[in-house]
This record gives sequence, C-alpha cells and structure tokens, in this order.
Amino acid sequence: MKKFTPALLAAALMLCLYAPIVGAQPITTSMQVPLDGMVFVPLTNGLFDAVALSGVVHVVTHGGFPADPMRIHVNLDQVTGVGVTTGFRYIATGADQQNFPGYPGDPMLVSFDLRAVGQPNDPIHPADPMRLDISFIFTFNPDGGQLEDVVVEIDDTVFFP
Repeated sequence: MKKFTPALLAAALMLCLYAPIVGAQPITTSMQVPLDGMVFVPLTNGLFDAVALSGVVHVVTHGGFPADPMRIHVNLDQVTGVGVTTGFRYIATGADQQNFPGYPGDPMLVSFDLRAVGQPNDPIHPADPMRLDISFIFTFNPDGGQLEDVVVEIDDTVFFP
C-alpha cells in the first residue's frame, strides 16, 4: 500500500483547484439585439431626409476567461427605414469583427453602409453609399464571461464616405 505524503496531497489539491481555471474553454455567446433609431440623411437640395431605422443586430462574442482575448462580431440583419421627405426606402448593411485584450470597457464603434433604394433619376436624392455609425456597449458576466446585454446607440447624423 502506498502512503500519501503531505507534499503529494498538497500537489493533488492544487491541481484540483487550479486545473479548471487554466483549462477553461473559450465562451461563445450569440445574441439578437433590436436596433431602433432615427437618422437624418443629407439630400442634394440641402435638406435632410428623416429616416426611422429598425431591424436586428446579431452579436457574437468569443473569448476565454480571464486571460484569452475577446473577439466580438456584429452583423446587421434587415435594418431598413423609409425617408419622410423622399419616400425612399433605406437599407443598412454590413458586418464587423474586432478583437480586444479582455472585456471592452469603452463602446465599440462600427461604421456600416446605408443606401437609398428608390428612383435613382430623382433630382433630389442622397449620396450613395453613406456611412452609418453605430456604438455598441457590452455587459459581460464577470464570473463566467458570457454576454449579458448589448446597448445599441445610432449616431443620428449620416456621413458621406
């Protein structure tokens, strides 16, 4: 029969306590987040087209806790609106992925394309494409690393690329 020495018992105890942390698998979280907001699109006549955008943002986060970097991927899904002045239908498209050394403390700013679908020969029209800036603020579970909440903030001014 083998005897367990105090040093062997201490080593076994340390292995049991620290192995789950060292060998932790990266955590992937997927979330569909509603997007709603008003933007003002500059037109060729100097006026603005007010557009209420709505749709969904698909957010996927992937990272380990606590040492691995955090990868965040955002993708617009059926984000559309109709211009009050022109009646044009606007479609926002795009996706972006950013890497962070840990959990992002500041908002993640992403630029997407915004295009008008309508009569291209109309004398009053927006530029094509335009830049739509959206900020994302993430809340993670500090114990497990799972994404708990996403706040989406649309910059209400549309820019030319």
